Amino acid sequence: MLFDRFGPYHIARLEAAANYMDVIPIEISGETSEYQWDKVESKKLPNRTTLFTTKESPLISPKELDAAISKQLSLLKPDCVAINGWSDRAALCALYWCLENKIPAILMSESAAQDERRSFWKELLKKKIVEQFSSGLVGGERHANYLVQLGMKRENIFLGYDVVDNDYFFTGVTEVKKQEDFWRKKKELPENYFLVVSRFIEKKNLPFIIKAFNEYQKKAGSASWHLYILGNGILEKQLLQLTNDLGLNDIVHFEGFKQYDELPVYFGLAKALLHGSTTEQWGLVVNEAMASGLPVIISENCGCVPELVHNGVNGFSFNPYNQEQLTSILYSFANSNDNEIEEMGQQSLRIVSSFNADAFGKGMLKAVETAKRKKNIQGLSLTMKLILRTLIHR
Repeated sequence: MLFDRFGPYHIARLEAAANYMDVIPIEISGETSEYQWDKVESKKLPNRTTLFTTKESPLISPKELDAAISKQLSLLKPDCVAINGWSDRAALCALYWCLENKIPAILMSESAAQDERRSFWKELLKKKIVEQFSSGLVGGERHANYLVQLGMKRENIFLGYDVVDNDYFFTGVTEVKKQEDFWRKKKELPENYFLVVSRFIEKKNLPFIIKAFNEYQKKAGSASWHLYILGNGILEKQLLQLTNDLGLNDIVHFEGFKQYDELPVYFGLAKALLHGSTTEQWGLVVNEAMASGLPVIISENCGCVPELVHNGVNGFSFNPYNQEQLTSILYSFANSNDNEIEEMGQQSLRIVSSFNADAFGKGMLKAVETAKRKKNIQGLSLTMKLILRTLIHR
């Protein structure tokens, strides 16, 4: 199984898959500026391999990358190769090797048709690539439907891709709540706050969130909840300036990037998770919050919404361009009684319970069994060789 870099949720998935099959995890790069996770160790994955320990993926030349992936897969001689996506160079290099060696390739995907504006010729190209895979593992129905649109048969597509380690968050939050007074004092957390966990990039729509929150706090007055924002990124200065301009410095708090072991405190003591992306293939932070027992207020453009967000049951979805709608939801939610909020959190736990790490293992097992049953695996045609080499070296 190939991923660009292993984060905590990758390790949880891989460990779960290892309960059903022999898994050899391959990490392309040990470094990334996009996700600043500490390295996650795992005794259950002794065969874990990192191809480039000190070089980020964008800095690895196509020639280096192709050679490293080809060498590693040739050494391992796998029965199947599970590949994360179809567009980046590492995925294309792995697919090229599979076709050249007539080894089944499994596509791990969380792309949906509505993620972005699609162009006709790019979709044709994607179809040519997707049809080379023997089976697929996806997050939800939006993603399964898109693979069908791109030519993969529905019976070859399985669910279970977008999951996290639910037990980690539930257990961590349970321990935090046993020492609630200690943690509130240590982290200076108020009794009532909305929580945002996000990279500070354009698609995360954070200025929209802050402006909607500003209108909410005007309406709520002295009873206004606080807003805590975890994360960092290129828009940090802009977001700090906006917060200052709106006079929100006392109730909007930027806490910086938090490692995995720090998250249960913020999840455990928050009232709800707020996530407002204009486009989001899934949104794993929603899984994490729900596994922590939180209600969620989520942009309807997040891929997880059909499966995870049940309006009025465990939270609400909203139009990420309708500021008035979000302000209204925040005000209404903050005026709910504690029992209603607690019940929404319990519903989150119930809904997310089937989206656990074991679901990845079971889904991957079905994808592997399907891929291995396929006869006459298509080899590397001259057309595909030209397409893949062009894309790899673009």
